[in-house]
Amino acid sequence: MQIEPIINARFKQFKESHELSHLEDGLAFERFVNYAILSVHQPGIFAADSDLLEKVCVGGTSDMGMDGIAIKINGSIISSKQEINDIIKNQRRINVEFIFIQSKYKPKFEKGELNNFVDGVRDFLSETHNFPMNDSVKEFLELKDYLLSDDIMVIWDNNPKVILYYVAMGRWREAPDLVGVSKQFTKDLAYLNIYEDSQIHFIDSEALKGIYDSITNTFSKTIDTRHTMPLTDVKGV
Repeated sequence: MQIEPIINARFKQFKESHELSHLEDGLAFERFVNYAILSVHQPGIFAADSDLLEKVCVGGTSDMGMDGIAIKINGSIISSKQEINDIIKNQRRINVEFIFIQSKYKPKFEKGELNNFVDGVRDFLSETHNFPMNDSVKEFLELKDYLLSDDIMVIWDNNPKVILYYVAMGRWREAPDLVGVSKQFTKDLAYLNIYEDSQIHFIDSEALKGIYDSITNTFSKTIDTRHTMPLTDVKGV
């Protein structure tokens, strides 16, 4: 399969640096995409929690068409009920975001795959569930249900936002049938009367390259020089 050379080089570098060479390309690519997109949402999050990447990667059998799931509260990605409770202790109001990612290591956006993805997300966000789900998805479902419980809903600042990313390595050209699926999903979610807003982003190879480069080039360090002491000249220095 022919993948855009620059993004392929970034992907291979990621596999080596994260010791993922033992995984098949499709599974490793899911981790690459989840890492890149969620690092934009919260820079440095995976450096702070070495286990988080595997937790957000839910792809596999009975994954409901989803390869990555993340939940944000007041701008922070959380992965446990305890983290939710810690935030609630210090905040009077909370804003919740649900993030879902599907990534395909192939050069084409496909309507069937998008349908599976949005159907799975719709089922996940509904009160009742018809699709089989693996243990990784179930863990996030428990967190979602907790955040939608009466005790937590009373401190919502706004209804939760929903963001979907469909990633493929072709070029996104505003395919009408895929745009139609996206619009229908937005309408269906509005009928639930729980979620404030939903967005579906189609990420092609050029966009993913930009995302990955942005997270690898944004780390900086500020040095406070207000109280530095003058140094005497040293020969050769």
